[in-house]
Amino acid sequence: MIQLHSLELLNHPFLGDIKIEYSSINNYLSNTSTSVLIGPNGTGKSNILSITARILNDFFIRASLKTNSDSSLTNLKFLIRFSVYKQTYEYYHNCTVIKEKSILQINRKSRKDFKNISKINFAPISLIASSFMFNDRYAFSSRNDGFYHYIGLKSASNAIYISTVQKNVITNLLNIRINSKSIEHVESTLSFLNYKNFISCEFRFSSSLLFQNKTNINIDEFKKYLIKRKSVKSRVFRSAKYQSLTEDEVKIKEFLDFLNLCRRREENGYFKFDIIGEINEDTNKLELLRDAISYNLILPSNIILQKQDKINYYALSSGEQNIFSQLINISSKVTQSSLIFIDEPEISLHPNWQVKYLDLLHKIFSSERYQLIIATHSHFLISDLNKDTSQIITLSLENDHIISDTLSYSPYGWSPENILYRVFRLASQRNFFVDLTLRKLIKLINDNTIEIEKFLPLLSELENIEFTKDDPINLILNEIEAYVAKL
Repeated sequence: MIQLHSLELLNHPFLGDIKIEYSSINNYLSNTSTSVLIGPNGTGKSNILSITARILNDFFIRASLKTNSDSSLTNLKFLIRFSVYKQTYEYYHNCTVIKEKSILQINRKSRKDFKNISKINFAPISLIASSFMFNDRYAFSSRNDGFYHYIGLKSASNAIYISTVQKNVITNLLNIRINSKSIEHVESTLSFLNYKNFISCEFRFSSSLLFQNKTNINIDEFKKYLIKRKSVKSRVFRSAKYQSLTEDEVKIKEFLDFLNLCRRREENGYFKFDIIGEINEDTNKLELLRDAISYNLILPSNIILQKQDKINYYALSSGEQNIFSQLINISSKVTQSSLIFIDEPEISLHPNWQVKYLDLLHKIFSSERYQLIIATHSHFLISDLNKDTSQIITLSLENDHIISDTLSYSPYGWSPENILYRVFRLASQRNFFVDLTLRKLIKLINDNTIEIEKFLPLLSELENIEFTKDDPINLILNEIEAYVAKL
């Protein structure tokens, strides 16, 4: 299992000197743990998630002796602690460390340090960076074969296409079905959303001239097309798998037969494959479908779910899209041991779903061992934190410096009001101007004010507001009115 313990940054241009304690180094948990970052806007929650993910990914890239590590870390000063299979590592850069016998310390600049660990098999572990925000801070990556998996909305380092979001969900659904992995996760997600155990996906052929106005494609023109694509500057078309396809007549015929099958299924320019349900497609067909998507021969078009009637993905509410997309994508990437980073998971979720969110994650991924790292503004979400396996990291601004602290108590089972006051440090949930008027009235009483004209305008502001009978504010107003009546 991989477990993140702490991140320390020195002289960071925005975060300054800060240490984030994600989990105790002496508490290597055997099942799951949750760390939650909270704090006002501008305290760097998203930046901290992004930097932590970048540093960890950089470590595992360098540990495999690859050269394409993260250049954005070059000028940073950091020290990160984490454990893998009960061995604790310290990965540091541009700073000094105190030697500890039980900890394996790796200097980012030392080739020797990385050569010493290059034969360690860290698999199967993964870091999953998830967000449903358009401006998430995670590093974009389209690769699916390494330690780091980005499952946000970006389809390039600085671009977002909604069609790509749906394409990624469909591809991940195919991976789940083909590998017979995490199917129960998909079923649990559908159940939570009150949908039937059914998912069908709609596809269309790409706009390539190869497919236009043809019922069937002959093998000679298809082979020429495949060979021509080898010259395209793309990792997909230069992969060993694609090269093997272009050189194997049997594979070419199998692939062509599948494409012609899709053509025969076509209605109004689209064809469907059932991914989840009572009648499932043959796994071999789904593998060919996944390959055809990666080769840009076939394009995903729509996801169809079912309650009473069938409903397409674009008709889902934004909250339903968030839950469905996020959990399908995580399910396809989660391994026997994963770090799961989620930035503001509460986006578009009703408070009822926010309260249930963490419990949903823990139920769905109960068979995996993972550490969940969340940044949130939701007081509903943290009311369900398990006190034995979680901790809350608070970030605050003091004299223009960002301060990190770890709560010494658990808010499990607390009321939303208590969490807002004691954890989020929000003094009042009332309308700002109502709260301000009350404060002014109370101050007048505390100052022993006797001029009635100072009270009347403020009381007048509150007269037109209809408070419920059981609202505690009525007790305060009664006390104020009794004080004024004596003047």
